Amino acid sequence: MLKSLCFHLYRATESKPHIAQRISKQDPKICPRDDTVFTLAQDLDAFGVITVQGTRLSGKTTLALLLRNFLGRTRKVVFISGWKSDGDDMKAKEFLVKKCHENGYNNIEGPGGLPCDTNSDLVFIIDDAQEIQKDDDLWVRLIETRYRQDSGPHFCLFGTSGYLNTLFSICDPHNGLIAHRQQRVGLTAQSIAGASKVSLFYKKHEFQDAVSKIFGNDAYSVVSERDWDFVYSFTNGHPGMVAATVAYLCLRITSTHHSINPKKTF
Repeated sequence: MLKSLCFHLYRATESKPHIAQRISKQDPKICPRDDTVFTLAQDLDAFGVITVQGTRLSGKTTLALLLRNFLGRTRKVVFISGWKSDGDDMKAKEFLVKKCHENGYNNIEGPGGLPCDTNSDLVFIIDDAQEIQKDDDLWVRLIETRYRQDSGPHFCLFGTSGYLNTLFSICDPHNGLIAHRQQRVGLTAQSIAGASKVSLFYKKHEFQDAVSKIFGNDAYSVVSERDWDFVYSFTNGHPGMVAATVAYLCLRITSTHHSINPKKTF
């Protein structure tokens, strides 16, 4: 019941347009996830293509937008939500070039086309990237090409769990295309050697920061450390569940005590 209510609260307040506006305005109530974003940017530099996969409401769009803001300071960044619609016969390269022009980036096609060395400072961040499954042109001609060379635009693909594993399993036996573990970001960081240190779910210090921003600066004087440890364990650091659970707690606390009283919480 609590989980159902939490997700209802989260869906009602954190729509994609809403979160995009908040991040664009650098809302101080949003956890910036500086360490995670910085590490993700480093991995993207190192490998050229990174995939981020997670379930619904696991913070994919928020992390994608935070990465866009960070990289936008020094790079040409094109953020794309979804992919071109069914029936659109525009080639993937033409579609990406169009998006570049919409973002004010012109003259991006060098002698070698889009995947050339002069575009190594160009980054495509694609949210809802599971939609690229229906576009072999994008996958084979651009993303696969970037996997095999050290130059050209970078791609960071955010999508639902499992979709890219299917694409990789199709590519592996025929083309030898195998993604390095560090190129695959999931819900939680893996402890196996060579795996990405990035995760969609909050690490403990990010959880603490997120809660402080939601509750206010006195968050950790409101409830005990043990209780916050329980909330972290309960949510596993899931951004949507953290936001919704804390919102639920706020409602319960304020409805009972009319204000958040550090001495009267649980």
